[in-house]
Amino acid sequence: MNRAFALAATVASTFLAATFGASDASAHTVELCTKTVNGVTTFYAGTYHRNTTIFGGIIVDGFTYPFSGNIPASSLPSGVECVKCAPGYPGVVRWQTFTSSFAPASHTITFTTTSAVESPWCTFPNMTFGGGSCADADFDGICNDVDSCPLDAANDADADGKCGNVDNCPNKYNPDQKDSNGNGQGDVCEGIVCGNGLLQSGEQCDDGNMVGGDGCSAVCTTESKDADNDGVLDGSDNCPSVANSNQLNSDTDGQGDA
Repeated sequence: MNRAFALAATVASTFLAATFGASDASAHTVELCTKTVNGVTTFYAGTYHRNTTIFGGIIVDGFTYPFSGNIPASSLPSGVECVKCAPGYPGVVRWQTFTSSFAPASHTITFTTTSAVESPWCTFPNMTFGGGSCADADFDGICNDVDSCPLDAANDADADGKCGNVDNCPNKYNPDQKDSNGNGQGDVCEGIVCGNGLLQSGEQCDDGNMVGGDGCSAVCTTESKDADNDGVLDGSDNCPSVANSNQLNSDTDGQGDA
């Protein structure tokens, strides 16, 4: 390694180590290992991030496989074959993992933007691995290139046109994917839950919380917001039937003087 490259690597290492911490929304890969057993290949993408959240994915032969696991550096199994970036990067702290079937061949390897170390510092070469008959990410016996839902073994079980891996309610028909409260679960999958922000059967109201005195009670029945119009909601008004905006309570008995 010449001095200029060594200096650049050191600067890059210092910058990366200082920049990416435990809560960073990415997991930049600096080392990649594979292990194939009985035709099934597991990938171990080494990152210097400390977080245990799973980020991004690996792109093999142009097809994206989202990572599905995250293990500490010490849990890397024996018998893996690895390639790594040039010296100068922080050491691997966590391994993000993904398992799939591939035909034995030389495969191209890249990463999604949340898991890739940007050029020109590191580009991973082709890697030879595999033992299956074809690439079959969901192990449903249908090769990726002809599988309508290559990441969903149930192949759109509810027949709503949304593969299970991207369906916000994979077992109930909901082609519109409506999610009124924005919690990531489709409305048709929501049980009747007071406080979820959805007006469901048997509820008079649902304002997204289980706090009374705001017009919708803790059991999702309607209530007066401010019966005496004094600017204090009934749930916290010490005299809800008589206007007393000052909430004066001289004897501290919990009931307003008014």
